[in-house]
Amino acid sequence: FFSIMVKAANPIKAPKVKKHKRIHKNAAGGSKDAEIHNRDRLAMYQAEERALARSQGLRKRLYDYKQTLQQMGLERSEHLKKLSDKTALEKTKVLSMNRPALKKKRFQQDTPAIVTEHQRLMHEKKAKSQESLREKMIQQALTQQRKEKKLQERHKKNVKLHVRTKKGQPVMQHQARYFLEKVQKALKE
Repeated sequence: FFSIMVKAANPIKAPKVKKHKRIHKNAAGGSKDAEIHNRDRLAMYQAEERALARSQGLRKRLYDYKQTLQQMGLERSEHLKKLSDKTALEKTKVLSMNRPALKKKRFQQDTPAIVTEHQRLMHEKKAKSQESLREKMIQQALTQQRKEKKLQERHKKNVKLHVRTKKGQPVMQHQARYFLEKVQKALKE
């Protein structure tokens, strides 16, 4: 009895029966699924072929690119070699200009035009910078002078305004002078 109750409480689930897919018959007589399968396989093969072709094409393009780069590199190196052969002397001269130990005599003998031009430019630059520095200094000096003059004038004004008498009242300078003259006259008499 107990076992029957347990079974009633947990009924055994019947296994699901899978429904079979209906096979569609197409006009040719073959199954629809087979046709789809074949079509997919064909598409897959075509895709693989395309990918292969693409990769081969890319490989070819890369190879060509590398070749052209190499060619360009070779051409450039040749060109540079020619240039270096041509301007070795000028280069060495220009570089040696920066060495302080080098004497001027070396330049006077057999200097190429490029070096003399470089020298001239450097001299001009130096002169220009010195000139601008001198101008700056002059300007600074002038401004300083102006400032000092202003300060002196202000000081004079202040002195002029506040000359005090014995009583402690401020008087203008001309009044003070007049007052002093009167005192001196009185003393003389």
